[in-house]
Amino acid sequence: MSLVKWLATLVRILLFTFAFTALTMAVGLFCGLLVVVIGAALQGQQPDVAMAYRNVAFPLVKVAVIVSLLGAVGVEVRQARRAPQK
Repeated sequence: MSLVKWLATLVRILLFTFAFTALTMAVGLFCGLLVVVIGAALQGQQPDVAMAYRNVAFPLVKVAVIVSLLGAVGVEVRQARRAPQK
């Protein structure tokens, strides 16, 4: 493969990883905030939203980065192998 194709592949992998990670962060943070607010309301306390970041969103993002990076690399490698050689 030429250098341009390798760079395009690298850019696609990084963009997919960033987009999937950002989406996972948003959904994880929303769910974490929802749980923290509902839990605090049921206990009659003030919600500590920093717990949603520390205990839900960041651990979820760590996993999402690894999964999305490996998934994107796997898809690109499979696609490169199936492409006709010139």
